[in-house]
Amino acid sequence: MNGFNCVVLFDENNQNKLETCAHPFLDSISQKGCSGELILYNKEQEDKNLHSVSIMSQLMATYSEFFSIQNSKPTFQIKENKLIPKDEIQTFQEKFNQMNVSLITNTNFLSLFADSLKIPCFVIDDNNLDEENISNLISKQIQNDLSNKNNLIFVHLRNNFSEEEIKSRKLDVKIERNIIILDKVAKELEKEEEKVYVIIMSGSELNSNEKSNQNSNQNSNQKSNQNLNQNSNQKKVFRPKQSYTLHDRKDISSLVEGGNKIVVSYYHNQTTRIDKVQHFNQKEIKKNGANKIIFVERFIYEMAFKMGFIEKYGA
Repeated sequence: MNGFNCVVLFDENNQNKLETCAHPFLDSISQKGCSGELILYNKEQEDKNLHSVSIMSQLMATYSEFFSIQNSKPTFQIKENKLIPKDEIQTFQEKFNQMNVSLITNTNFLSLFADSLKIPCFVIDDNNLDEENISNLISKQIQNDLSNKNNLIFVHLRNNFSEEEIKSRKLDVKIERNIIILDKVAKELEKEEEKVYVIIMSGSELNSNEKSNQNSNQNSNQKSNQNLNQNSNQKKVFRPKQSYTLHDRKDISSLVEGGNKIVVSYYHNQTTRIDKVQHFNQKEIKKNGANKIIFVERFIYEMAFKMGFIEKYGA
């Protein structure tokens, strides 16, 4: 074993807030480490709970056990407060050579997801707690999980306020509180930097305007490319397939192109290469991140390899 564990701090909410807010300890991880993006399947779930399960199952490389890859429809059932996948799932210990995984979340439904994978889950009721208390709870639970020999710890936070609550309670600041909480947790994790691999993430949820702009840009690009091909005698340029469009030797470009991306910064003392990213935000990571784009389901394999649980995959 490489002798260190991994903590993943994940804010599932929109990335837009990251562009305007200063988060010194998240920024420091980006500065000392390297960053990139994880590309998700291009079908979204409208229901919040299904959306959380979709993203977490992709991060944990178990998406096909819970959803149809072709149309993203759920294939699991819920009976007697249990989430039952369509097929029996290998435990993480079986799949990743005795690697122990745990989950800390403020989303009750994800405890059902964790139970189905046979991983321990700690649910935080954050309705009546401020950022300081929540971050202290998370930090203590991380220490507890580390002492219980959990090698890979996911900390997942989601904005659980409805639009009505946000308006009636004037919760403008609360929308971004999860990233503030994770910034405080990152401060505590800096004390563990010799033995903990810290990863911070922010999930992407494009709003309808962004999507329509993206679609119109794609359509205009397609038209301009068609015109170029019709009116030009230049030789066609062939570009190699990017690795994120291939999975299990199959072309999955139609399943991921146009999908949302999660921005990620990785840091472990003395082992992580350093790129030019200075702030944890989408614009800078997209421009300067050395890791570029990785297919989301390769993430956990990469972490398992770095921690010494599985052999190197790919090239």
